[in-house]
Amino acid sequence: MLIVEPRAADAEALSKERVTPMIRDTLILRDKFYEAKSRDSANTTLQKKFRGGHVTFTGAISPSGLAMRPVRDLACDEVDRYELSAGREGDPVDLAMMRTENFWNRKVLLCSTPTIEGASRIAAAYAASDQRYFFLPCPYCEFEQRLTWDRIQWPKEEPEAAVLICQQCEKSIPHHKKSEMLEHGRWIAQNPESKVPGFHLSRLYSPVRSWGYLAKSWLLAQDNQERRKVFTNTVLAETWKESGDAPDWEKLKARAESYRIGTVPTRKALFLTTFVDVQKDRLEVFWWAWGRKAHSWLIDHQVIDGDTSDEPVWELLSQVVRRPYMHPSGLEMLPIKIGVDAGYETTMAYRWCRRMGIQNHYPVFGKQTGQVIFWRGEPQDLRTRRGKTIKRGLRAWFTNTSRVKSDFYGWLNTESEESYGRVHMPQMPDHWLQQLTAEHLVTTVRKGYQHSEWQMVPGRERNEALDGRVGCQGLAEHVGLSSFSERDWLALESFYGVDKLQPEAEPEQPVQETSGAVIQAAAVQLPAQPVQPAQQPAQQQVDNGFRGRGRVRFRFSS
Repeated sequence: MLIVEPRAADAEALSKERVTPMIRDTLILRDKFYEAKSRDSANTTLQKKFRGGHVTFTGAISPSGLAMRPVRDLACDEVDRYELSAGREGDPVDLAMMRTENFWNRKVLLCSTPTIEGASRIAAAYAASDQRYFFLPCPYCEFEQRLTWDRIQWPKEEPEAAVLICQQCEKSIPHHKKSEMLEHGRWIAQNPESKVPGFHLSRLYSPVRSWGYLAKSWLLAQDNQERRKVFTNTVLAETWKESGDAPDWEKLKARAESYRIGTVPTRKALFLTTFVDVQKDRLEVFWWAWGRKAHSWLIDHQVIDGDTSDEPVWELLSQVVRRPYMHPSGLEMLPIKIGVDAGYETTMAYRWCRRMGIQNHYPVFGKQTGQVIFWRGEPQDLRTRRGKTIKRGLRAWFTNTSRVKSDFYGWLNTESEESYGRVHMPQMPDHWLQQLTAEHLVTTVRKGYQHSEWQMVPGRERNEALDGRVGCQGLAEHVGLSSFSERDWLALESFYGVDKLQPEAEPEQPVQETSGAVIQAAAVQLPAQPVQPAQQPAQQQVDNGFRGRGRVRFRFSS
């Protein structure tokens, strides 16, 4: 028998941590396997011999381990985590299955947690099987049904009270009835024409995990796409569809909201982030506001024309980003964090951030990979004599652009006004919306390995609006968009006096047809002041934090 794990280290760990203890502690198995001795090659970590056969462990990335001997029984574990090719010799599952072709009574087992839709080996194998699901009888009407997440319901704010709703009688089935149902369950094939048996079982059937526990896990996953992916794959045993396609820009145009660019339209907007996209002949500046449930509002977009390798355009940028926006409470809003694209004019970006204050002005590089969304790089400032870095000097920062784009496009595709990540925008020019939806996720195979990367949609030439949004969203995540506690949100709302304002009415401003101003660097003058919403309450203007050179008046709880 051959057992194939994704990596050789996984195969070794399986043998040491699970199989060896099982043989040692099970009398009937201990008597069949040869005793392990230091000089006895009959029983090693990766091969266990018994009278009449052996169990061999190998990694899917090893061509020699997959092709070295014929086997009758083959078990491929976690096949969705295999590389596309074992070295340069092709698909590891195909290579392993070829070792069984000489046996008329061979048995091949493929098992795995599913991963990405369209790239899942186990999903493709299951689709070609007879597709068996485990059907359980209702304890009240005896109607047989498979357990699906859409039938799990719970009272508001009480996920631990989750129950299963019967498809036939609509009665609520509590978790303690599950054991009785499992005793009388049976496998039913949905594709009986296939000669290959296939079995699907989600964690909904687990006797040790209640539906209430899973409901709480589902609620915790709603604020984070990576957690939703884990829940879909590991709890529901379903493939995850990547949000790699933006909606049509025409749909975004149709759902534009009636507020003017350059204004903060709602008291729900609680903090600002700003990102500067650097081109050869201009700086494009984007402001986005953020609120609960990761709702966001496009506040402004301005273009500063000028040679970005020279100082005048950066001097004007310094004035532009200091301009406050008026919150409906009557208080001024300044961006909490400001990021500058450092991938083009790196030296100028570094110099500008040093001059403005490195506490909240970040030179940012985009990366297609990363463990987190936004992280700090190495210090960039050196001491003149010994060349040592200044610990509190300027640092480079990085954004996982692939993950942010996937999250953002998923949010753009949401239809509900109350859904997590809802994106709000005023009416913008067609070319701006085309920039915002200018990329899509493309999966390619290079040197036998599968790679997913973001590429421009054919026919699109510019993506500055998307880059600006990605930069602002990365900064917002760094501030705490996905990790704020209820206490943090309440503190922000209290700061702006949101709880003291009258109920918010629908905005009545006329729609503005163009985006933010285009500013000539040679003029070195401030753009027009932002339009203030009508009937602002008379309150003293208060510094909302991070204003000036790193001065902080408002702090978030940790």
